[in-house]
Amino acid sequence: MRLIKTLLSKKRLKRKKNSKELKCIHLNKSVESNVHKEKELNDSIIYAKRIQEGMMLKEKHLHRIFPKSFILFKPKDIVSGDFYWFTKIENKIIIAVADCTGHGIPGAFMSVLGINLMNQIVIEEKNTDVSLVLQRLDHKLKKAFSYSSVFTGDKNQTYDGMDIAICCIDSETSTLTYSGAQRPLYHISNK
Repeated sequence: MRLIKTLLSKKRLKRKKNSKELKCIHLNKSVESNVHKEKELNDSIIYAKRIQEGMMLKEKHLHRIFPKSFILFKPKDIVSGDFYWFTKIENKIIIAVADCTGHGIPGAFMSVLGINLMNQIVIEEKNTDVSLVLQRLDHKLKKAFSYSSVFTGDKNQTYDGMDIAICCIDSETSTLTYSGAQRPLYHISNK
């Protein structure tokens, strides 16, 4: 009887040991899988940063318009919901800075959308009236997000958009016009 009990006890111990080993192997595979997924996600975010940066003009382009200028762009995360944008059309220079809703990846999507819409509205449509640019931008953003609520049936849609300041500098008339959404303009003068 003792021999049977000893053999059963050894079998139980062996099963427990095998069970612990299996759990350890499973845990190791799970950790390896999570490390792999984290690396893939990080690589994807870094690639998204390259796309976002590729859409924004470089400082050297701004130097052609304003030789003594600089760009200070310090995103909190790898990708950002902030963007700057500028172009020159004939004698007019249009500059915009924006802070989109959302941070990180959602904000970056919004900034890419904002840059694309600014390109359409100003460059393709040749709009330099900053008030009209802002109205068109607002309209196009609302239109873009209304499509998604139509397909999802979401009636409680939150406003996705951006705080933005847009200036147009006319070198021919020496005037600056401004339009902004949640971004005030401060004029400082020595006079």
